[in-house]
Amino acid sequence: MVVSINLSSSTWAAISRHRHFCANVLRADQIAIADRFAGRGGLKGQARYEGARWSTLASGALALEGALAAVDCTVEDTIVRHSHALILGSVRHVVSGEPGPALIYHQGAYGSS
Repeated sequence: MVVSINLSSSTWAAISRHRHFCANVLRADQIAIADRFAGRGGLKGQARYEGARWSTLASGALALEGALAAVDCTVEDTIVRHSHALILGSVRHVVSGEPGPALIYHQGAYGSS
């Protein structure tokens, strides 16, 4: 799995230190969580996790309970360019949640599948 992370984010610091991450596929009704992790409202670091339930995956990364899916990855390689890092993750495990419409973000607006 490939993710792109801003080098100035607390997420980059955590991934580069711990060498694992979880990509959560959000449901259409989880906009508030998406906004928190996008930095809207000014929350940073651990404060973004408050108000939701999380479980620890095999890698040590946290998975959002109630998400459509959680993809548990260990960092295989990183490519740093300008303001972002492309992180190549080796998928260790995928947790599937209940089916439903996925949250989509496109051209500055949320939608659903």
